[in-house]
Amino acid sequence: MPGEEIIDPMAYDGWWTLVGVALLVLALLVVVAGALLTRTRTEAPAEGEPPAEPADPLVVLRNETVRRLDDLGRRRRTDEIDDRAFYLELRAELRTFAQARTGRNVRSSTVTMLAASPETRRLATELEHTLAPAFGPDARRGSWHSGARADNQAKEALRRARRLVLRW
Repeated sequence: MPGEEIIDPMAYDGWWTLVGVALLVLALLVVVAGALLTRTRTEAPAEGEPPAEPADPLVVLRNETVRRLDDLGRRRRTDEIDDRAFYLELRAELRTFAQARTGRNVRSSTVTMLAASPETRRLATELEHTLAPAFGPDARRGSWHSGARADNQAKEALRRARRLVLRW
């Protein structure tokens, strides 16, 4: 082919270069967007949003018990329940908390039985403070105490119960 002339390849228009660069940029954006959208969150959740990590079960138990104690106090203040029912429910809440906290069935244990165990001695002390209002001779007649004295004793019982739940 000695006499044949070699022809140069045909040149493409300039817009093909722009299409190639645009496709490369688009591919890069897809990779970056995929990386950003699939990564795990490390910042704190927004207010009102549940936490991403499971909470400590003891903290959850304490918070739930304190919430129920607050509700019990509200129900007593609004006269939804009388004093005897208040103290009976307070004792039940403390026993429920103690059972979940220790893993032992303390719902039917006497105060003496609870006081004998170092694990439940704190509970026994608090239950002793609520014996007279719940089971005393005047408890059924509703005349254990009345007025401001009864209110103060109920507030003190709730304060002690919250302290037990938060510190135990």
